[in-house]
Amino acid sequence: MYYNYKCKDCDCQFEVKISPNDLDKVVCPECSGKQLQRIYKNVAMFVKYGKYGGAMGPKPNAASDACSSCPHGVGSGGGG
Repeated sequence: MYYNYKCKDCDCQFEVKISPNDLDKVVCPECSGKQLQRIYKNVAMFVKYGKYGGAMGPKPNAASDACSSCPHGVGSGGGG
């Protein structure tokens, strides 16, 4: 995996490809310093379907959008 770091000694920013098990072995390529700060890049997460899909938050009047003959008892008619 690739990890991004910033050296606290010389302000060098660098990326290193290393196993998560070897993260304690990372040193600055400029000054060989070990005072490093991990830089987390912005992570975008897109969920197309499911609980968080579509517009933010619940739909207004979501219950009234169901058909009147809904067998699950949802909506204005409710046959449940």
